[in-house]
Parts: sequence; structure tokens; C-alpha cells
Amino acid sequence: MRILKGKTTIKAVFWSQVCMSLLLASYFAVPMPIKRSIFPFMAVLAIGFFLSGMILVVLTMRSKTKGKHRLFLLLTGGSSMGFLASILLHNLVYGLFIFLFGSGFWESIGMGDEPFFFIVYNSV
Repeated sequence: MRILKGKTTIKAVFWSQVCMSLLLASYFAVPMPIKRSIFPFMAVLAIGFFLSGMILVVLTMRSKTKGKHRLFLLLTGGSSMGFLASILLHNLVYGLFIFLFGSGFWESIGMGDEPFFFIVYNSV
């Protein structure tokens, strides 16, 4: 069995990320009546997307790639790592605010949680 090395490995990880991102985007964008039954598959896919982003960043840092190509690969890996981190942070803070201020907190302040998280994520 041939072990992938160098640029071949980076290409394989990158294209696997493209496929995973398309599957994840279709899960969120396409209305499906069976979303609950495929949620575990999508959760595993999101974790795989996160891990492949970490692998891409590590491989890019170890490679001799320079310039815009390196920056592109680092941003691609970093953004896929940020995807799962953002979901977890969103749910953690959402649940924490409900725990601290009660179940009707988000409705009582006159806005949902989405504008709050949009401001928080963009200010970081």
C-alpha cells in the first residue's frame, strides 16, 4: 500500500474537506423531513470536518509551500476548525444564558440569540 506524502496528502485532505463542506451545507440548506434520523451522521461529519481542518493546518505548516497557496490552505483549515468551535460556543452560551436568566430570556430582550452571536463572533 502506497503511503501518501507531501502535496498529494494536502490535496487529498483539501478535497475531502470540499466534499464534507458540501454535505454539511446541504444538510443545513436543503429542507428535509428526515433531518433527525441523519443527525448522527452529520455530527460525525462535522467532527471529521474539524479534524481534517487540523490535519490540513499541520500539513501546511510542515510543508515547504509558500505565498498565497500557503495562506489559502491555512485559512481553509482554520475556517473548518472554526465551524465546529462556533457551533459549540453558540450552544454553550445560549444554554448558559437560559440557565442564568430563565427560559424566556431571549424573547424578553426583544431579539433572538442570532444577532447577539453575530456581533460576538465578528468582534473577535
